[in-house]
Amino acid sequence: MRCLLVAIVFYIAPADVFAEDPVLLLEYEFSRENKVVAAPSLAVKEGAESSITLSGGDSAPFRLRVVANTQANGTVFLEHQIAHGDEEFRPALVVKKGAEASIQIGDVLLTIMASDMEDDGL
Repeated sequence: MRCLLVAIVFYIAPADVFAEDPVLLLEYEFSRENKVVAAPSLAVKEGAESSITLSGGDSAPFRLRVVANTQANGTVFLEHQIAHGDEEFRPALVVKKGAEASIQIGDVLLTIMASDMEDDGL
């Protein structure tokens, strides 16, 4: 008599094993003399660096690098490296998703809002 033994093994992996890295949408507004001069958006993968350079007019270009990390309480920790002309700034901000935060750099006001990227965004 032959015996056939069949084993069925189920492995339930934690959800984060299959989840892609979260993507955050960072919306920036550069304002000078109360007028918006640029409004770029960046899609940033969690923990990765993203950058943008803005130039035009008679002003030195802005070079902005950012690393974004979501905190457990739903806030986003943003580490910036901003170069403007010969100056460099490294502001770090904690922003609640959906709320705005601002940085003043010389005569330029930089406003930032962070949110989760929609599924169809990338």
